[in-house]
Amino acid sequence: MIFIDGTWLYQNRSQIANYFEKPDFRIDYRSLPSVIEKQLANSLNAEIHTVRTNFFGSIPVNKPEYDPSQQQRFYDYLERDCHYEMEIFEIDFRGNENHTPQEKCVDVALASCMMYYAALSGAYDIAALVAGDLDYMPLLKRARLLGKLTMLVAFKTIGDNHPTSRRLLENHSLFDFPVVYLEDHLDEIELKRRERMRVCDSCKKQKFTTWEGDTFFCNDCRKDFTNNRKRQKLTCEKCGKIEESSYQGERFYCSDCRNV
Repeated sequence: MIFIDGTWLYQNRSQIANYFEKPDFRIDYRSLPSVIEKQLANSLNAEIHTVRTNFFGSIPVNKPEYDPSQQQRFYDYLERDCHYEMEIFEIDFRGNENHTPQEKCVDVALASCMMYYAALSGAYDIAALVAGDLDYMPLLKRARLLGKLTMLVAFKTIGDNHPTSRRLLENHSLFDFPVVYLEDHLDEIELKRRERMRVCDSCKKQKFTTWEGDTFFCNDCRKDFTNNRKRQKLTCEKCGKIEESSYQGERFYCSDCRNV
């Protein structure tokens, strides 16, 4: 089972792009699980099956002059076309451009998910962690205490940048396999964009696109979909707080009340 700290992966992608002078570098998220699976198979000389790929990320809300629709479409793509299990948490900017909120829940959600499945008999044998923060050290220790094998998928130190904690890399008691460095697999994980003609799944018009997902919608249909999910200011039914959200249900609860 694979556990991806999506925020960490996205933030450090640009370092690869700069170091290898590939400004347009993008990760092919559909191939990433296959690369991890292949490395495990080589290490064990055995057939490996990925049970599930869990992705943990965040999305800004109430951020002035920021449209989250493109980021939301990316998350929809990971869930719909890459078949990732998604857990996305809102970062509330409170409508203040000078407010810099801290991302919450992502690392805790990843840790609790890994431990939850580790406690379920037969859920997985190997946990592949795609992350680089030292905060995950206790998690890896506990997973191994439960009899699970662990592997780290990370970035090397690039110049003066250290995307992966040195203490994490140097603690050989945490992992049962060699670290998989993503830089060593650029050709396999790089999204290769090629333009081709596709038929829109909604209006059936033919359009040229570089989109590689299983489903394809033209610009007009994507705009209609986004408008239908347009974020609006809603009042929390419990505390009365007004919050921006794309929620379409009858009863709305703000992020604070949902977390209680």
